[in-house]
Amino acid sequence: MNRIYLTPSTTRAGVKAAIAVLQAGGLVIYPTETVYGAGVDATNPQAVSRLLAYKKRPAGMAISVLEYSKESALEIAELNEAAHTLYDSFLPGPLTVISQSKQKIDLRLESELGTVGIRISSHPVAQQMARRYGKPITATSANASGKARPYRIDSLLADLSPKQRDLIDLILDAGELPRVEPSTVIDTTREVQTVYRAGAQFHSVSRSELSYSEDHTRKIAEELAVSFLHVLSEKPLIFVLEGEMGAGKTCFAQGVAAALGVRSIVSSPTFTLMKEYEGRIKNHTVRFIHLDCWRVPEIRPEELELERYLKPYTVICIEWAPPLLPFFRQHRQDIVIERIVIEEGENDSRIIKYLGA
Repeated sequence: MNRIYLTPSTTRAGVKAAIAVLQAGGLVIYPTETVYGAGVDATNPQAVSRLLAYKKRPAGMAISVLEYSKESALEIAELNEAAHTLYDSFLPGPLTVISQSKQKIDLRLESELGTVGIRISSHPVAQQMARRYGKPITATSANASGKARPYRIDSLLADLSPKQRDLIDLILDAGELPRVEPSTVIDTTREVQTVYRAGAQFHSVSRSELSYSEDHTRKIAEELAVSFLHVLSEKPLIFVLEGEMGAGKTCFAQGVAAALGVRSIVSSPTFTLMKEYEGRIKNHTVRFIHLDCWRVPEIRPEELELERYLKPYTVICIEWAPPLLPFFRQHRQDIVIERIVIEEGENDSRIIKYLGA
């Protein structure tokens, strides 16, 4: 087992050594933006057998793979519209997107339904490995099944048996990694996208999208809401919608409702102030609350009894929200809140900005 301590002067040689090990069917431990990963050539049956022996993972459990771009991912998987949106919006980053496999990798890495999870890591070492190797590399965490998350190499090795350590050919040691959650895993092959693992947050960077129609705005909102569904089991989700009259705030709310499985027609609550809908995600009933404070800029939270809505499996979209913002700031620890700004673009387009909390 060779161990290379990564520094600016050794990284290039470390990646080169990793490529040689992968080509020879070996196993590499490498850093990502979440935890250390265990990599083998995903198209090499002998290498995959080595990985499975190392992980001691129960049979039938899929293992994700590392790619370097959406284009390279398309070589091994069918990407539907939902997957394209997630790739364009959040990758590279701590997200694993499950898509239908083209069966170009060892079938033991796929699920029983023939799907494959794909990662595009934002860590420069993982990025260089994937790009220079040119073939899919496994992206499972480097810990043995049931052991602690691998943030430090020494801790990882201490949890392994001698036989497992002997299966490692090369370690690229980048020191102790930041203690963040593993990647979030989203299945795009189902009618309603499913979050299988709520991991690292990938919404923290401000970004924007261009919408060319009301339907496009709804679709953008639906995809964004789906990426947040994993938080609902613990906290309510609040979308603060900002924009001029006619910008598309209600269209955005309709897209959020679609992600929640709301079947009722969602219309503007300008004259009723608040509308409540019921949706369903997997086996859970979800409440969708649509608020519009335009007519009552002095409204107080207690008049709306907002406290009773701050519960799990509740999503609130608020238009013209300023009078309620102090209330939500007081409850920041108990909610997930996202600010969405919709601006007019050229040729009737809309610029949708995600500005975080």
